[in-house]
Amino acid sequence: TENAVSRKVLKEKNCQTLVSGPEENFPKHVELVTEKQEYAPEAQKNVQQIFGREYAILASYDMKLVQGEEIVQPEGEVEIGIPIPAKYQNAAVTIVYINEENKVTKTDTWRENGIAYAKVKHFSNYALVGLKLEEKRSFTIPWLQLLGGTALVVALAGTIYLARKKRKDYPNE
Repeated sequence: TENAVSRKVLKEKNCQTLVSGPEENFPKHVELVTEKQEYAPEAQKNVQQIFGREYAILASYDMKLVQGEEIVQPEGEVEIGIPIPAKYQNAAVTIVYINEENKVTKTDTWRENGIAYAKVKHFSNYALVGLKLEEKRSFTIPWLQLLGGTALVVALAGTIYLARKKRKDYPNE
């Protein structure tokens, strides 16, 4: 059809990020370059102010479109995709933009096949934010120690019983 828009998808291999959108929104001959980025404590603090104390930055990336040696921006809206770590596949996650002053801006995020997606108009530092997972501290019954303790009690009780029985059977000894 004449209205069909040709879509372009660029995938980055190391961080497994991707970008997609209408082909006309991409400058010619660009590639997606993504570098895992450390985030400042202020950014984490700002995330917690927006989302709550139980949220954390799960991964932070500097994403850019590169044309030859030059960093360029899309010519319209595109979708970025950030992989969701395996242990957070069922957790609430969202993509945020973190600017140079560590200000955090939420994006409308959706997920599909283990990837979180957001629509953006520029490339910069994006982070995946999610609910911190508490380490499961379940009470486990120490069966081996319990059995060993029970055996010790039974052996001690048996020894006491036999000692008393011996006294009753042979009172003068």
